[in-house]
Amino acid sequence: MNQSVMRSRWYDQFQRDLAFASTLYIVGYSLADYHIAGLLMADPKIAERTIFIQGPAVDQTFLRRTVNYGRTMFIGTDGFAESIARAQRAVAPSLDNLRSFRSLSPVRDKKTVARPTATEIFDLLVYGNFDPARLARSQPNEDYAIARADSVRTAADAVESKASLVVDGRLGNGKSIFLHLLAFELSSRGWICLKLQSGHPDLQRDVSALAEVDKLVVFID
Repeated sequence: MNQSVMRSRWYDQFQRDLAFASTLYIVGYSLADYHIAGLLMADPKIAERTIFIQGPAVDQTFLRRTVNYGRTMFIGTDGFAESIARAQRAVAPSLDNLRSFRSLSPVRDKKTVARPTATEIFDLLVYGNFDPARLARSQPNEDYAIARADSVRTAADAVESKASLVVDGRLGNGKSIFLHLLAFELSSRGWICLKLQSGHPDLQRDVSALAEVDKLVVFID
């Protein structure tokens, strides 16, 4: 494969798509196309999800040469289009079934009002084992983490002014805690706060559901 393509961001995204795709359809594959063969041979698990769409005439040579790469449907592009038209549609994405974003609403994690245990606090301070649900359940008290109210309000004001906000700091200095506190503050102001799950294959699908949301903040941690 062209070296410039393999070094591009597009190729990285293509590899991620291959890794996460539930099914890989290859339409009009030629036995002379060794680039595709190289991709399929690089990961045998891909063959389990690969379907070749070929012309209506059954080709035994093609079947024999591709048996280890996937299965073949001799239905042509028209037959493939008809199969797609008849396929059951997935549930339209909504805020209730997003896969590439996680809600940071404090209400989602407030399942109990029990105080944090000494072990939970110790694990947070010594090992950095942060539990977002525990933080949500401890609000508005500071039993689990310092509220940082002034800084959180300042950051929330910046976000509401349509500014992009970057929170920087050393490893273990509490950036994740601060971002969750900020999400709680913004949620109280009526914003929908979501955290991006990087690399998820349903990202484009979910983004379409977010296009109509007016007060939305996306956190990338």
